[in-house]
Amino acid sequence: MTSPYETIVTSLRSSFPQPVSDRVHDAYFVFSFLRALDQVDQMKSVSPMLGAPEELDYESAQAARLADHPLSLEEVSSKLVSYLSGMFIWSHPRSQINVVTSATIPSIIGGLLPSIYNPNLCSDESSRRVAIAEVEAV
Repeated sequence: MTSPYETIVTSLRSSFPQPVSDRVHDAYFVFSFLRALDQVDQMKSVSPMLGAPEELDYESAQAARLADHPLSLEEVSSKLVSYLSGMFIWSHPRSQINVVTSATIPSIIGGLLPSIYNPNLCSDESSRRVAIAEVEAV
């Protein structure tokens, strides 16, 4: 019989990239990211912003509390995407405020890949060549 603790730990493990090659879980990870990107894409329009602007309610934000039970990855992704609503797209061709450049695809990949493994740049032992890349970039 599986204990409640084991059930929770098993569920939590599926929320993390796997440390060893697992084609099914790796595909799930990539697919989940692509679904989130699709949701962002649905917010694009001829307007230079994602979705529609709304009044910011900081009081409600301060009153927000964590849910009693974990949300599914899909629910979390949708919620994260919703925070982009009303965000200005600096690189949009109809933008008049385009002094801020957009991130390039290689720079996004360069930020995403290390974030999967969370290298700690305070130590050569934990960051390895990611620290070298930082020095080269500087």
